[in-house]
Amino acid sequence: MHSPSKMFVTLTVAAAAAARGALATSHTATDGWESSWSNAGTLLTPRSDMGVAVWPPAGSAKGKAYVSGGCIANQPCPQMYFDQAAGAMKANQSMQYVYCSCPSVGANFEVYDPATQKSTSLPALPSGKRYRHATVAIAGRVYVYGGWRPAASAGGYESIATEVDVFDIATNKWLANNPGLAWSEATGDLGGFAIGNSIFAVGGYMVNYTAVSTLYALDLQASSPSWTLASAGMPTARGDVCAAAAMGDAYVFGGWSFAPCLHAVDVLESFDPRAKTWSKRPSAVVGTGDGACASVGSTVYLIGGERTNTPDGKPDCKAVSSPADAVNHVLAYSPDTKQYTSLTPLSFDRFRFAAAAVGPGLGSLFVFGGQGDLVLPAGGGPPEQVLTSKIEMLRHAPPAAPAPALADSKDNTMLVVVLVVVGLLAVLLAGGAMLLNGKLQAANELNEKLTAQVGIAGDNADPSTRP
Repeated sequence: MHSPSKMFVTLTVAAAAAARGALATSHTATDGWESSWSNAGTLLTPRSDMGVAVWPPAGSAKGKAYVSGGCIANQPCPQMYFDQAAGAMKANQSMQYVYCSCPSVGANFEVYDPATQKSTSLPALPSGKRYRHATVAIAGRVYVYGGWRPAASAGGYESIATEVDVFDIATNKWLANNPGLAWSEATGDLGGFAIGNSIFAVGGYMVNYTAVSTLYALDLQASSPSWTLASAGMPTARGDVCAAAAMGDAYVFGGWSFAPCLHAVDVLESFDPRAKTWSKRPSAVVGTGDGACASVGSTVYLIGGERTNTPDGKPDCKAVSSPADAVNHVLAYSPDTKQYTSLTPLSFDRFRFAAAAVGPGLGSLFVFGGQGDLVLPAGGGPPEQVLTSKIEMLRHAPPAAPAPALADSKDNTMLVVVLVVVGLLAVLLAGGAMLLNGKLQAANELNEKLTAQVGIAGDNADPSTRP
């Protein structure tokens, strides 16, 4: 969670570790997933708070990940906190909670190829720098919308990005002049997804950091596409959410809420675009915000993020604020069974990163960049949130196909009969060969005896009869 481009984190590592104990579960590779995450290259620039979209979608062997914008510098965390009631920063003498800000936002855009594990730079976002935005791909184009613009001057406030940037993958160019797609009600720290011919924007914060529950849609096949409210809104207002579409429905996980006080929510709600209705789904193990989502087929994956740093993960409204604690869990949610399965955890506690499923079949899960736990600089100064460029992959390896089996017992009986007949024929042929060989050998012996007898008779004959 952050306030005006900031986030609350814990400075006490021991306290963070103790709080994580409440989240402990058994983690095993499941349904063909490998038992550990592996290195899969690096981003061109260390960054967090970026967007990612995959095209072609998961299931294609040619899928690539397009990574947009984000924070591109380590975030210093001075001894401050954001007072929600006062709407201002205040000094925090306890040094338990700290306040972090992003000193540099980027307009970077790059494409990652999982086949080569290499990233390639692409033209920068045409509308300029933005972060904590949404990025989706549909029909061979990448759409970047919502999120925050950096302050125009030192000490100023950030603004919401209303422009929609559209990148055409076939031509490798940004489309010019998209004023008709501008989103005047845009939010920051929102969730984004695509279903059918439409892209959606859900939740997030208004410019004054009020969390919203709205769901907007942009129908790209309309004669004059424009953003419209797609429903009455999800039941729970929240920002820093992650969202993903699976089998025609959308799923919105977690996020941060100020009601009744700052905390990470454990809510999962789904949206049916056909009926335009929301449904409550089973809550996750613990509430998290600033995590990432990905989907393949009917399964949705909830990865990493931050949890409220209290023993039970619930808000502590008596505290000045509820700090955050990064987590490394990976949960697979099945809408069919309405259950969560714990997969191999991330290699380190990670939040404000991007995630995607890329590749053939069930694909592999990839995580890009982000931040980890708070770090105290060796040379002194305020603690920092250090960015990473690391890309990691959790590979899905389907089990080997079993040996082909015969259809039924009749086939098995026929096989036995065939084998017996073949065996008998082999025995008969071998026996016949032996019998024939024996007869030939006897004939040869008889012939030798007769030849010898004829020779003897010739030697004893009258010489006058010889030629």
